[in-house]
Amino acid sequence: MPETTRRSEGSAGLDAFSGDQPLHVVTIGSIEQAAIYRQAWLNLLTVASEGEWFCSPLWLEPLLNRYFSDAPAALQFIFADDELMAVVPLLAGGSIRDKHLASVHLPVNSHVRRIGILSRIPARMALRASFTNLRATGLLRCVGLPQITQGSALEQAIHDVSQDFRHSLHRLEEQASAIIDLPEGWSAYAKTRTGAQLHPLRRERKLQRDGGMAIRVARTPEEIEVSWDALLEIERHSWKHEEGTSIANETGAHAFYKAVATRAASSDMLRLHILEHRGMPIAHTFGIISRGTYYLLKHSYHAAFQQYSPGFLLIWRALEASAGEGCVRMDLLGDTMDWKLNLATSTPQYSSYYSFPRSNWRCQSWKAGDVWLKPMARRLGIKRLMRLARGQAR
Repeated sequence: MPETTRRSEGSAGLDAFSGDQPLHVVTIGSIEQAAIYRQAWLNLLTVASEGEWFCSPLWLEPLLNRYFSDAPAALQFIFADDELMAVVPLLAGGSIRDKHLASVHLPVNSHVRRIGILSRIPARMALRASFTNLRATGLLRCVGLPQITQGSALEQAIHDVSQDFRHSLHRLEEQASAIIDLPEGWSAYAKTRTGAQLHPLRRERKLQRDGGMAIRVARTPEEIEVSWDALLEIERHSWKHEEGTSIANETGAHAFYKAVATRAASSDMLRLHILEHRGMPIAHTFGIISRGTYYLLKHSYHAAFQQYSPGFLLIWRALEASAGEGCVRMDLLGDTMDWKLNLATSTPQYSSYYSFPRSNWRCQSWKAGDVWLKPMARRLGIKRLMRLARGQAR
């Protein structure tokens, strides 16, 4: 990927942007080369109207280094004059769906499933600048934009820009997410939960009677070094460990999440809660606070103490604590399990989009297979469909 000279970070606000200034896109070929824009990128996170913490270098640096090291980056930094207005963190090549290759796509972690773009200008303007640059560099064959919130400005921008570029658009339905919104604060929200939904909290008294409990919070790099061993100990004794999905034994997960924790702690965004019983760590929550939102990245509990529901108890306390710090939204991430749905005030739906020229026959056939052939196969049965294709149906 081409690399250009460094631009100054600038300090002009969005008020100075009229929409008439030309946007200039700088494409960077690796996350290491993007370090020249890192501070401007972090500053953009604080003022962006579009995008979340997962579009920041605090998440993308360890993500790309660990899980996408073989995929060349096409990180787009969009400027108006010397002011960074948007970041579109694309990767070039790489499989995003079985049997389908996109020329560029947004990187997504399989657990978190969040990405999008980071922008302080309207999403349509940022995406149009991105597509224009991709066309100039020959990478507009197919653009993968996974996990886009339905009804969002970015989703509308994808439709508008694809139409402007005369692209076909293929949409795939994705899993919903469990979100807690607190328009009237934590106390008002807690009153809306029923006894059945909060039944595990009743076991806190039993935990207290049987030896007491204490919750400690790690939020600085120094505290992480002390608490990380406790997190790993909990993970090794959790049900996740037996399935091979714990931080302690999933390939690469330990180094990845430790790197995320260290970076987040350096920006005072990390909240690692450890629940202890008789001095022994029995549950943890690994959360991030950014721009009024608490993200529950990871959580687990010691299987030997399941009778106390320590995992749910600690999650509730961590959510309550984040509300006390001013958070008005909690994103529970991951799969929408029953306990998450019990806590959620909304369950936004997500879609993955693939935008490609109408002349791209490979993508058109893939879309036709998803839209027509697969539903037809389900209705008719695959064997009958094969006979129909061979002219053998009776």
